[in-house]
Amino acid sequence: MADRWGITINTETGELSYIPPTEPNDRAEMEHRVDIIEKEIQDLVVRAQQADDDLAAAIRVAAGQESVADLNQQLADHPRSRWTRNRATPTPKSSCRTER
Repeated sequence: MADRWGITINTETGELSYIPPTEPNDRAEMEHRVDIIEKEIQDLVVRAQQADDDLAAAIRVAAGQESVADLNQQLADHPRSRWTRNRATPTPKSSCRTER
């Protein structure tokens, strides 16, 4: 999205940059787009942290350090997870899709 809008993201600093349009309406639109990109990046960071936390919890369950109930409780704390009804449930093979 950012690249289509002419916005560059510095991956080391997270800084967004663009060439400012000369027209006021275009400048306002670009600032709006930058706001959208910043929000998307923030959401991505939150989801990545959540995935890290969930993976760590699953590893602790596999290692016998926590119970499946503990894992299910952690998953219940964030309803955006990919888990069915916020419980650790395997995905049926029939719903998996592969690309060729």
